Amino acid sequence: MRIFIIAQVSVAVMVIFFISYTFFSFYKTAKSDAFLIGEKSVYEVGEKLNNFLLNALSVLNVTCDTVDFMVENKVSKDALEFYLVSMTEKYKKSNGSSFLRICGLIDGKFINESPEDFLPGVKSEPKAFGWYISAIRAGGAPVISFPYRDSVTGDLVISISRMLSDHVSVISTDISISDFQSYINDLTDNKSFGFIMDKNSFVVAHTSEDVFGKNILRDDDFSFDMKNLVGKIITSASSNRIGDCKLAFEDHIDGNDVMAFSMTVRDDWFVVMVIDSSRLFSKIQFNYVFNIVGFILLIAIIIYYCTQMFIGNLKLESKVEEQVAQMVTMQNSIIEELATLIESRDANTGEHVKNTRVYSLMIAKRMYVKKIYPDEVTKTFIRYLRNAAPLHDVGKITVPDSVLCKPGQLSDFEYEVMKNHTRIGGAIIRKIFKKSINTDAIRMAVEVAQYHHERWDGNGYPLGMREDEIPLSARILAVADCFDALVSQRCYKKSVPASVAFNMINAESGTHFDPMVVQVFMSLKSDVIAHLRKIGNEAALQDYDSDAPGEVRRGILDEVIPSHNLT
Repeated sequence: MRIFIIAQVSVAVMVIFFISYTFFSFYKTAKSDAFLIGEKSVYEVGEKLNNFLLNALSVLNVTCDTVDFMVENKVSKDALEFYLVSMTEKYKKSNGSSFLRICGLIDGKFINESPEDFLPGVKSEPKAFGWYISAIRAGGAPVISFPYRDSVTGDLVISISRMLSDHVSVISTDISISDFQSYINDLTDNKSFGFIMDKNSFVVAHTSEDVFGKNILRDDDFSFDMKNLVGKIITSASSNRIGDCKLAFEDHIDGNDVMAFSMTVRDDWFVVMVIDSSRLFSKIQFNYVFNIVGFILLIAIIIYYCTQMFIGNLKLESKVEEQVAQMVTMQNSIIEELATLIESRDANTGEHVKNTRVYSLMIAKRMYVKKIYPDEVTKTFIRYLRNAAPLHDVGKITVPDSVLCKPGQLSDFEYEVMKNHTRIGGAIIRKIFKKSINTDAIRMAVEVAQYHHERWDGNGYPLGMREDEIPLSARILAVADCFDALVSQRCYKKSVPASVAFNMINAESGTHFDPMVVQVFMSLKSDVIAHLRKIGNEAALQDYDSDAPGEVRRGILDEVIPSHNLT
């Protein structure tokens, strides 16, 4: 209970620290996010405007190139007018109501529009048109005129014009910019407003339609703060001579903190968005504080009920742990009894069960210390292997004594009977422990019983598995099982000296056994010899200190212990 209370107090302290830290960092993070969103919104609208102007320029360039060709070939005025009228109709269909007309002054004559309708009072001097003068001054480059009201439609219009190759003729594309208003809708909500202006601060689109056609820097309707903000945007763009100018900064308008974002489009237009910081963050702060208060109340309720549940569950947990311990003890007892049952069939096999467990644990522990197969060999793996090893030959319960205790070499039929002990062993373990509380431990016992006679080269049984297909537990048991079979006396063979047995195991590395397991086992010679002395296996130790064969060829196991008996 004391530890539990300390834990709850620690949690409370950490929560208070977290709330305090978050409170001071949240505003900074929220502002950074707001800047990213603002920049993205202005950029998207700027791209829409840019695409709109590029489309208009494309129309103008195509028309100018065609008219240039027609003028050079002295096409009649009627043909020129027919072409401009047809182009006008064509692009009206593809671009909608924003596209008004394609007209021009060609060889001093106005084509596709009445001068009186376009700009009354200048019929006698058509070259006085602003778009004409701008195009001539631009020297053949496209130029965008200052926005004006069309005398026919009343729409706010811009003319994009270009001088032809004769240096006196000009083609103009008239476009309504009323569609710009739809772009501004993407920048507008109850915390922000946006507008599009030209480089002279003339407003062509605004969140408030009353501002259309006004000049921010010259009109008295705009506050000093607003004029100052627009001045900063235009000045910054003027000083930036490489590409479009993108700007984001904090400012004050009429006593309110704001964040301003702007993007210059084709050096002539500005897309601007202004966000009211005080309105934006006041609501966020209110919601944040509200959520924090709710979170603290929730934590308090959780701590209270957890405390009550903790107190009530102490006795229940104690009972559950006791029952689990009893079940584990019962399961281990069954394993020990099964091993004893095997011992009752063959005294040698009884010692074999104990020895293979010892050798297997030696290998697994050394792997754990040396971090070999670290993802598999854990303390839990070693604990499971300790209980699984004695069951590796449990299937021999069903093997007749005439086969199990036969002193000579087994016949082919007897060998097949003996081989079945692997499959039967796995089935017995599954059957007995199918309701075990520790399925991982039982799965390893099944693997050990069923696959400890598989070979690294795939020539083992019962499935002919190879290399890493064979479970690691079975690969470890294969080495431990074979070594003990070599150094132990059987009804069909004498004991092999330990020095010879080591060399025989090493010779089968990479064919019969996992090379890594063999390498680990060979590093355990001193521990293995100590165990042989402990159990009094003098036959295995009698030649250990004498000269032992330095090399043993592969396949020698089948000569010392015929494969029919190597079980």
